[in-house]
Amino acid sequence: MKKQLMNMLSMALMVLVLFSCEENGKGGGKSLFTPVSSGRPYEMLVVIDKDMWERPAGRALYNALDMDVPGLPQPERSFRISNIGPEHFKRGMRIFRNIIDVDIQPIYTQPKLKYSRDSYSSPQMIMTIQAPDEQSFEEFVNKNRKVIVDFFTKAEMNRQIALLKKEHSGVVSTKAGSMFGCDVWVPAEMERYKVGKDFLWASSDKPGSDISINFVIYSYPYTDKNTFTKDYFIHKRDSVMKLNI
Repeated sequence: MKKQLMNMLSMALMVLVLFSCEENGKGGGKSLFTPVSSGRPYEMLVVIDKDMWERPAGRALYNALDMDVPGLPQPERSFRISNIGPEHFKRGMRIFRNIIDVDIQPIYTQPKLKYSRDSYSSPQMIMTIQAPDEQSFEEFVNKNRKVIVDFFTKAEMNRQIALLKKEHSGVVSTKAGSMFGCDVWVPAEMERYKVGKDFLWASSDKPGSDISINFVIYSYPYTDKNTFTKDYFIHKRDSVMKLNI
């Protein structure tokens, strides 16, 4: 009787495993058996024929992903890009966090974008760009390069927000709330801070680390419409930083 019961439990467990794997294989989202995605934030894997990657169609996609991040004081690429042929897109490569799958076949009548979430791992975003030929693919990518970049940028931002929601610096959050009446989430390692007049400077404190993370928030009163001009903003920023840092 005991042996029969153990056999029944084993069979039930096997059915559960097979069911979960099957559901996950259909791209139905995260399950108990969905692996954690690989790759660092803002890393991109492009699945494309090797020769096509060097032709205008591939270069159009590369140039779109290689655009500089707007708003930074120095040039910085939007993504770290790697590519792989469709024949090598198996198992370990499928769990990459950001994937663009290039699908060019004459069966399509016009180019279009498709996407799936957490198909092989989590968190994961896969974008498929379909086109009937390389020329229409190139034109479509050049026209929609901002859409492509913004899609993955937003995905990365949402991942970071989810991580910070779970774990962030309570010290900085409490201090910013009491001083400025706002809720601020910064990485948990940012526990050091300096307070000035309407000014808060927080920084990380990792022993032995060469990387320092800093966050500054300050406020000043609105006087007239010139408060929002570029010249006034730069002057105010420089004066506040000189006084406090």
